[in-house]
Amino acid sequence: MSLLFYASRHFGFRLITQFNKRVIPVTRFQMTRVTLMKVAKTRLYKLEIHTMNTLSRTAAIVIAALSINSAAHAANIVEIASEDERFSTLVSAVSAAGLAETLQGSGPFTVFAPVNDAFAALPEGTVETLLKPENKEQLSNILLYHVDDRKLLAEQIPTGSNYFKPVLASERLCITKNSSGVSISDGTGDLANVIIANIQADNGVIHVIDKVLLPGTRPACH
Repeated sequence: MSLLFYASRHFGFRLITQFNKRVIPVTRFQMTRVTLMKVAKTRLYKLEIHTMNTLSRTAAIVIAALSINSAAHAANIVEIASEDERFSTLVSAVSAAGLAETLQGSGPFTVFAPVNDAFAALPEGTVETLLKPENKEQLSNILLYHVDDRKLLAEQIPTGSNYFKPVLASERLCITKNSSGVSISDGTGDLANVIIANIQADNGVIHVIDKVLLPGTRPACH
């Protein structure tokens, strides 16, 4: 019998299962082989467990999870983003704005992290202009608009539409949570969608979004 599971290193190597159920250890097991392989261009690791019977299945998962967890290391928000090519533009922006040290601090922080495609969707030349040293303050303000100084897991966001105050305290975000997921309205009135939630770091949490949030007029929130 060959079983496939997936684990994310920055979820502390907790196994990702379909129902996210807690694994209950057992003391008797038979296991022939456990193989761990990184999935290309993702933060996931494929865990292939070869077992001999149903009883061994749970034990194999437990043993493998413990082994993986012992090799894991804590990572802060900047470290997680730096190791993921989908955030390369964001990481460059954080560095140019001088915010890397801040976001490596103890926090806690919640970061709504735009992927590279979100930056690419901005008007041509926008990113290059923002990365110039003379625009450091403007870039910093935009990035701080993506940060909350609390750790907010997706399940802690209340249902409905509510204002949230980012670290850029003069501005507001309207975050909406419903059966379709979580979306964020920014100062332009446009919506960003949370496409991956709850990437946990040792100093907070990252929610991946598909649009760069831009300050401006307080968004309608109802």
